Amino acid sequence: MTIFSSIFGLVLQRPSKASSSLTPLISMKPVHTWRVATGMPAMPNKALRILIADKQHTHRIVLERLFNQQGYFRIVPVSDMQELLTLVGYDSEPFDLVVVNAGLVNGALDLHEFIIDNPQIRHAMVYNAPQVGRSSVPVARRSSLHLSHAPLPDRASLQRLMERVDRPASEPLQSWDQALRQGRGG
Repeated sequence: MTIFSSIFGLVLQRPSKASSSLTPLISMKPVHTWRVATGMPAMPNKALRILIADKQHTHRIVLERLFNQQGYFRIVPVSDMQELLTLVGYDSEPFDLVVVNAGLVNGALDLHEFIIDNPQIRHAMVYNAPQVGRSSVPVARRSSLHLSHAPLPDRASLQRLMERVDRPASEPLQSWDQALRQGRGG
């Protein structure tokens, strides 16, 4: 396989005796088209800011590596509640995603209220969460708060989460375009 064929996702067959040219085994579509067709994101938004909060160092490392494998590298790991409060409260740029172990706060903070009411947090995942009804979370903010009862999120759950957090760039433009056509843009 040549560099050209690996970049464009081609697998070429050796020429047969009847033909002197190489024939493609797979359609000659660029890799980004193949990724979209298979449901994988075309390109992760590398500018997304992600904060991971967990007391256990190994959990922070595992989560950071899982995000790195998906193409996300702007990750801030913190090990205690005070660091979490400081970074979220005083940082000038909002976090696109905050991933928190519910055991980190040990009841010292209403984590759901903190996340929902904080303009510095766009999306959040609380894992190792106790079984509670989602009715306490306002309907308007439920889509940005993701609860998991698992002790540590796995790769599949993080991929599903990032499908919600890292929407394709065309989606916000579509909603803006629709608002403009309905006379609400400007």
